[in-house]
Amino acid sequence: MKKLFKVNKYIISSVALLLYLIVINRASYLASLVFLMLLLVFFLMYKGKLTNIKIILVFISFFYFFMGILNGNLFSDIFKDFICFTPLILFVADDRQFYENFIDNKLAGLNRIMPYLLLASIGLFIYMGYSWTVSSEARFAYDQESKLNLFAPISPLFMIPFMLCYTDVKYNRLFIYIGTFFILFMGYLTQTKTVFIPVILPFLLTIIFNKNLISKFRLIIFFFIISGIIYFVLSKYAPDSILSFVGKFNMTDDSNMDRVNESVHYLERCNVLQLLFGRGFGGIKTFSGEEFIGGIDMIHFGIVHLIMKGGLLLLIIIYFPLLFIIVKDSISHNYSYVGMVIVIIFKDFGHTQWQSSTGMLVYWLLVYYRFYIKIQR
Repeated sequence: MKKLFKVNKYIISSVALLLYLIVINRASYLASLVFLMLLLVFFLMYKGKLTNIKIILVFISFFYFFMGILNGNLFSDIFKDFICFTPLILFVADDRQFYENFIDNKLAGLNRIMPYLLLASIGLFIYMGYSWTVSSEARFAYDQESKLNLFAPISPLFMIPFMLCYTDVKYNRLFIYIGTFFILFMGYLTQTKTVFIPVILPFLLTIIFNKNLISKFRLIIFFFIISGIIYFVLSKYAPDSILSFVGKFNMTDDSNMDRVNESVHYLERCNVLQLLFGRGFGGIKTFSGEEFIGGIDMIHFGIVHLIMKGGLLLLIIIYFPLLFIIVKDSISHNYSYVGMVIVIIFKDFGHTQWQSSTGMLVYWLLVYYRFYIKIQR
């Protein structure tokens, strides 16, 4: 069977990932199953390797799996959390061919299929019946049950925010920037700041981390000129829409306050054991007879979502490596990885990333290569 996958591992893994991103938006309730199938493709293509770190991480995952069963959580939710949180992708991460083909020199390999990813994104956008005319009602008027998930058009481009963090890699920047603009457009069209912020962040971080004062000044001027032009055009032709979108960044905005209240409401009702160890995989945020916003198995703020699933223990396991990378790589001036971590954290504060199997894939690979491998050496 493995001989079948020796034709071109890079092409096969890229196509498998693209199909996964599209299919997962067609049947989000099957997300964990589809992700498991993607991992099986990787297992067929690359050699697995067992290490102490992987054993410990899987043991922790099984601990929360059985805790979820003991708490009587819904098995479908337990399975979904198990697939997301268990770093199965790491079992092939040590294969050199996996690193060269899938990661391919700091994500530059994805640049080779970026034109096709852009075509897939535009095709999805047209198929779903979106209008190029900016409308502040797009997010709420769209019936996501009729075709695909609301953000399906940008799902093939989900790696762009992380690709933007690498300033030392020779991408074909034209396609990267076209994809960047498309993501920003979708964020604005749907009035969703959690789509918008992760793409803006790498540009701001490039300015902050840039040591060349002249280059930094040029970047600042360029950023303000482009931002000013876009704001002027939108203010002239879509004033209500731009005012509504800017209001999303106000902490007193209803959407922000609802998320704060949701987190506070949950934490106030937890006992000591639930704060320390969570409610296990499949754990939900509601107690008897309570109302909720969003799905009951999800808390919008990622840090509180982690506490719900695995308590402070899981929060430390997930977040400590991220903070370590920021400190360690900042000292060594390796800002590409610092930028990627900051993007992950900001995305998580906007909307939990730990229900997204694609987000977890990025997280585990980044943390493994930048943190756990260093521990083993």
